[in-house]
Formats: sequence, structure tokens, C-alpha cells
Amino acid sequence: MFRGVYEHTLDSKGRVSVPKRFRDGLLSATDTQVVLTRGLNRCLVVYSMDRWRHFEERVLSRSQFDVNVIRAKRIFVAGAQECELDAQGRILIPPALRAYAEFDRDLAWVGQLDSIELWSMDKWQKAYDNALLNHGDAMTFDDAFAEALANLGL
Repeated sequence: MFRGVYEHTLDSKGRVSVPKRFRDGLLSATDTQVVLTRGLNRCLVVYSMDRWRHFEERVLSRSQFDVNVIRAKRIFVAGAQECELDAQGRILIPPALRAYAEFDRDLAWVGQLDSIELWSMDKWQKAYDNALLNHGDAMTFDDAFAEALANLGL
């Protein structure tokens, strides 16, 4: 399980260290890769390979003609990249995903129990503040779509 918030710095090559506590839960004896994909609110979501396979299976079990499944595939599956951790425990974030999440130098790794969100520190602080204020209108994603995804079990 992934919990807590850890601050790390993106280097000039687009690499960031994965917190040791998260590394242990992401990797297995057979999988040295993780999946990074777009998240809602212009963050990235990091999955272990096992958790990502489970997500794919759930998507495949839904109707391919459901408009929300189509949207989910366009956002999450099309945006997914398999990434390997290097010997120093760093991950190279692909340029397209860095651009999507509008990353600068300071990043926040945010535990979400079965996945991890990776945020620009500025965006994370705003999202956290909005969560504390409980303002539904402060969300930057389509609440109806998020609810539809939840109803689909995704």
C-alpha cells in the first residue's frame, strides 16, 4: 500500500527518484517496470505492473461501445508508458507525460493506497488545499466522468 507525500526534484534529463517506500511496493522479483499514465487534474498516475494488468482486465470486461469506457481508454490507456527504474531508483518520465502534467523542478509523490500520483508541487498544493476546502467547483476534471468511471469499477 502506498501512503504519504514525498517531495523530490526532477533532474535536467527528466528523471526523478522514486521514494524507497514506494519502490518496494512497485517492483517485484519479475517486474522491474512500472506504468505511468495520465491522471485527472494534470497529474500522472504510477501503477505496478500487476495493478496495471488488473486495470486493463477491468477495462476489457466493459462494453467497448460505452462512451465512458471509450473516454477512459483515450485518457488512461493511450497515455500509458511502461518505464524502468534505473540502478539508482530513478525513473525517466517521458517528455509527453512531463508536458501533460506541466512538470517543473519540484514534484510530489502522493500515495493513493493501490497507486501513486505524481504531481508538480505547485499543482499538488492547490489540489490538496481544494480538497481541504471541499469545493466541488474547484475540480478541473469533469465530475460526471469521474463518477461514471467509479460506477464502471475503474
